[in-house]
Amino acid sequence: MSAHLKTVTPTCSAALRCVEQGWSVIPLIGGNDAARGKTPAVKWSRYRKALPTTDELRRWFVEQGFQAYGVVCGRLSKLVVLDLDDEVIAAEFVQRFPDLANTYTVRSGNRGTPHFYFHVDFPVKSQKVRGGDLKSEGGYVVGAGSVIAGKTWTVLRHAPVLDLTREQRDQILEFLKPQQHIFNARHDIKEVTADFASVLSEYQREIERTGERNNTLFKLALKLRDQGIPQTWTQQALGEVHAYQGANEGIISECFDRRLCEAEKTIASAYSRPRRAEQQFALKADHSDRVDNGIREALLKHPDGTAFLRVYETLIQRGFVSDQTFTRLEALAVLKGIVGDYSLRKALKLTINGERLIREIPPPAPPTSADADPGGGLENKAKRCFVPRQKPTRSQNTRLKHRPSMVYRFPSADELRRILGMSVTVSDPITESDLSSPKTYRAALEREFIKRRPGQYPQGWLADRLGVSVRSIYSYHAAENIEALECWDAVPLTWENLEQAIPSPTMARRMGIDTQAWFIEDERGKRYPASPGLAYKLMGRGRRLTLKKRTFSSYKYVEPAAELVADSWWENPQAKQEDEWYLPQPKTEPLPLEQYTPDPTPPPKIKKRQPYYPTPLEDEDDERAAQRVYQTVERLSGAKTLSLNNARCMIDLYGREVVTSTLRRMEALHHKGKINSPTGFMVTAARISWRTTHHVEAFSPAPRLGGERRK
Repeated sequence: MSAHLKTVTPTCSAALRCVEQGWSVIPLIGGNDAARGKTPAVKWSRYRKALPTTDELRRWFVEQGFQAYGVVCGRLSKLVVLDLDDEVIAAEFVQRFPDLANTYTVRSGNRGTPHFYFHVDFPVKSQKVRGGDLKSEGGYVVGAGSVIAGKTWTVLRHAPVLDLTREQRDQILEFLKPQQHIFNARHDIKEVTADFASVLSEYQREIERTGERNNTLFKLALKLRDQGIPQTWTQQALGEVHAYQGANEGIISECFDRRLCEAEKTIASAYSRPRRAEQQFALKADHSDRVDNGIREALLKHPDGTAFLRVYETLIQRGFVSDQTFTRLEALAVLKGIVGDYSLRKALKLTINGERLIREIPPPAPPTSADADPGGGLENKAKRCFVPRQKPTRSQNTRLKHRPSMVYRFPSADELRRILGMSVTVSDPITESDLSSPKTYRAALEREFIKRRPGQYPQGWLADRLGVSVRSIYSYHAAENIEALECWDAVPLTWENLEQAIPSPTMARRMGIDTQAWFIEDERGKRYPASPGLAYKLMGRGRRLTLKKRTFSSYKYVEPAAELVADSWWENPQAKQEDEWYLPQPKTEPLPLEQYTPDPTPPPKIKKRQPYYPTPLEDEDDERAAQRVYQTVERLSGAKTLSLNNARCMIDLYGREVVTSTLRRMEALHHKGKINSPTGFMVTAARISWRTTHHVEAFSPAPRLGGERRK
């Protein structure tokens, strides 16, 4: 095949070697434009079924002078390429699958990330993975030796292409499964202004970042539509630009008119769809009074908002409708068994932004003097002294003795949104049993939210959403079967990024970075403190290190296991045998009972620990010792670094003798200038002294502090 190529360029030689080993190739535009450089220069659908000929290779890379080519993946080439765009994820892949990483690998010219080549004998679907793409049928990758925008794709590892099995493919997909994040943007297009330069720059930036022309055009058209830009303006601004992206002089490709028509159809499709907010949160006619999460989250942050929500949702579930009038006693009768009178009074008086949520209907006006005296005449004051005063007549109807009850009007959900300034959001289902108390109500909201959207969330954000503390979120998760999984960010350490990855303690304090949840892990899984000096020492010994940073936990709802109840004998009685009815029952002799002799040494009394220590300890000596530890540490450190609750917890865990002896050691060493953190020394030394006193093994865990944390 190479005999027909008289003049061979480096790109042509690389493409020829790919064809000789059965890989189909296509020419790419290349040039100085990084966004357009990866675009195919020909219609390449036919090269998914047949290899290019020698004449086609000569015409592409010799006569037309293309300097880039793409390797077609899929059934014809029997090739699958793992294209990773993230250096961190690529390093994780190499560390997780070192045997699979020992295959033919090409380094990308743009990002410098690897492309792992694998040989397959079964169909594989092209799909997005975490940090890149798995290219198979219908996809292609830039081949080694290609030059685009002055950057060259080079061979990173000269090794045979490994055969990939189905099990290995499943392991790769499981490892690179996309993760859920807490704040997912609707798309990556930023806000743009209605000027041609801004729209064009945003369009070019997205194409260069993603390499997807049609998706970028569609997303940008949606953004312009949401900003109120007319469809004709968008077509004039982006139609011809999009059509020129795939056209170039001297290239056999789709004609310009056809691409322009496709661009207009894409923009028209974006403008024909309803707005995203209306499409996702449109209210149905029979759900006009439902309480959505926006109303709940806004009122939960108010002191009396929880009481109002419990009253409002209970009345809705028991038949109340908007604009219905009721009195307090009528509402109390409906709320019986769920909400009490105290919460009802709070709900009736709740005011937001100077406006009552439940409005009062004013009583009828009292009769005027004209109504009382139909004649309308004036009283003659001179006759008062001659006319005897009569006693006022009392009404026989006892119900007229008191003033009439106050009448209220039940508000609609739309009125609540108007007062709170909220828009329509999704609503999680709540049952009557969830409304029995404020705690069960908030816990049910947390359960339904995690059940609907499992993923990574900051604990402070979850607590602020319900207007509670982080400790309450812990109790809600424990009560509602919500499982929390620890998540870590992994950063491979090299000699180049070590100083930037792990700041020194002084620099970390200046920058406000908390490195207590960081650690270093080597290739064998052994963990070390996140110290720059220790990292330099381990890397000098040839260790491959990874910096692990604690990030937000991932939460998911776990369905409770069904309890299996065995059938009782009274539920399935056994039928009596007729031939056994006459048999007499044998008389059973009582078993002889052994005489109980009490143990001369009573069992040791187990001291029940408190969950938290906001109250003084029961033993006065223990309480005085805890007060002394708290005051001494505060005096020596100059700050309240150890709370009184933790001091009590330390006395309760390790014993008064261990803690007081540790305190004396700490004072002596502090006067010699050998202690920088009195709190850290007390906690660590007390734990070690407790282990030594009780003869605990070296690697057995010691009790840890569980007192209330300082806020």
